[in-house]
Amino acid sequence: MFLKIMSGENIPDDTTDKAYRLIECHNIQFYRHGFGYPTQPTAVITGGLNDGEYPLTGNAYVLNNAGKTIDSYSFDPSVVDAPVEADT
Repeated sequence: MFLKIMSGENIPDDTTDKAYRLIECHNIQFYRHGFGYPTQPTAVITGGLNDGEYPLTGNAYVLNNAGKTIDSYSFDPSVVDAPVEADT
Protein backbone atom coordinates (compact mmCIF):
# COMPACT_ATOMS: atom_id res chain seq x y z
CA MET A 1 0.00 0.00 0.00
CA PHE A 2 0.97 3.62 -0.41
CA LEU A 3 -0.05 6.87 1.23
CA LYS A 4 -0.21 9.85 -1.12
CA ILE A 5 -0.16 13.14 0.81
CA MET A 6 -1.17 16.12 -1.29
CA SER A 7 0.33 19.57 -0.75
CA GLY A 8 -1.73 22.41 0.65
CA GLU A 9 -1.67 24.29 -2.66
CA ASN A 10 -5.03 25.80 -3.57
CA ILE A 11 -5.41 23.81 -6.81
CA PRO A 12 -7.35 20.59 -7.51
CA ASP A 13 -5.69 17.34 -6.43
CA ASP A 14 -5.89 15.92 -9.95
CA THR A 15 -3.79 18.76 -11.40
CA THR A 16 -0.47 17.36 -12.60
CA ASP A 17 1.38 20.42 -11.26
CA LYS A 18 0.28 19.79 -7.66
CA ALA A 19 3.03 18.52 -5.37
CA TYR A 20 2.58 15.37 -3.31
CA ARG A 21 4.50 12.88 -1.20
CA LEU A 22 4.20 9.13 -1.82
CA ILE A 23 5.05 6.82 1.10
CA GLU A 24 5.07 3.02 1.09
CA CYS A 25 3.22 1.72 4.14
CA HIS A 26 1.39 -1.19 5.76
CA ASN A 27 -0.92 0.33 8.39
CA ILE A 28 -2.29 3.89 8.41
CA GLN A 29 -4.38 5.79 10.94
CA PHE A 30 -5.53 9.39 10.60
CA TYR A 31 -5.76 11.74 13.58
CA ARG A 32 -7.22 15.25 13.81
CA HIS A 33 -6.42 15.99 17.44
CA GLY A 34 -4.19 14.62 20.12
CA PHE A 35 -5.12 14.23 23.78
CA GLY A 36 -7.53 17.17 23.94
CA TYR A 37 -5.23 19.72 22.29
CA PRO A 38 -5.57 21.03 18.74
CA THR A 39 -2.88 19.61 16.50
CA GLN A 40 -2.06 19.37 12.83
CA PRO A 41 -4.03 16.53 11.20
CA THR A 42 -1.62 13.62 11.02
CA ALA A 43 -1.25 10.24 9.34
CA VAL A 44 0.45 7.64 11.54
CA ILE A 45 2.15 4.78 9.69
CA THR A 46 3.15 1.57 11.45
CA GLY A 47 4.36 -1.89 10.48
CA GLY A 48 7.04 -1.04 7.92
CA LEU A 49 10.18 0.85 7.01
CA ASN A 50 8.47 4.25 6.90
CA ASP A 51 6.93 4.17 10.39
CA GLY A 52 6.23 7.59 11.80
CA GLU A 53 3.90 10.55 11.97
CA TYR A 54 3.29 12.57 8.81
CA PRO A 55 1.56 15.96 9.15
CA LEU A 56 -1.16 16.53 6.56
CA THR A 57 -1.33 19.88 4.77
CA GLY A 58 -3.79 18.65 2.15
CA ASN A 59 -5.93 15.64 1.31
CA ALA A 60 -4.47 12.15 1.62
CA TYR A 61 -5.16 9.03 -0.42
CA VAL A 62 -4.46 5.38 0.36
CA LEU A 63 -3.45 3.52 -2.81
CA ASN A 64 -3.19 -0.21 -3.41
CA ASN A 65 -0.12 -1.68 -5.12
CA ALA A 66 -1.75 -1.09 -8.52
CA GLY A 67 -2.08 2.64 -7.76
CA LYS A 68 -5.86 2.64 -7.31
CA THR A 69 -7.37 4.75 -4.51
CA ILE A 70 -8.90 2.52 -1.84
CA ASP A 71 -9.43 5.14 0.87
CA SER A 72 -9.05 8.87 1.41
CA TYR A 73 -8.83 11.53 4.09
CA SER A 74 -10.29 14.96 3.43
CA PHE A 75 -8.25 17.77 4.95
CA ASP A 76 -10.21 20.57 6.62
CA PRO A 77 -7.91 23.52 7.47
CA SER A 78 -10.53 25.04 9.79
CA VAL A 79 -10.05 22.09 12.16
CA VAL A 80 -6.31 22.69 12.66
CA ASP A 81 -6.78 25.74 14.88
CA ALA A 82 -10.24 24.90 16.19
CA PRO A 83 -10.57 24.57 19.96
CA VAL A 84 -11.14 21.10 21.34
CA GLU A 85 -13.65 20.54 24.14
CA ALA A 86 -12.46 18.31 26.96
CA ASP A 87 -14.74 15.59 28.28
CA THR A 88 -16.16 16.49 31.68
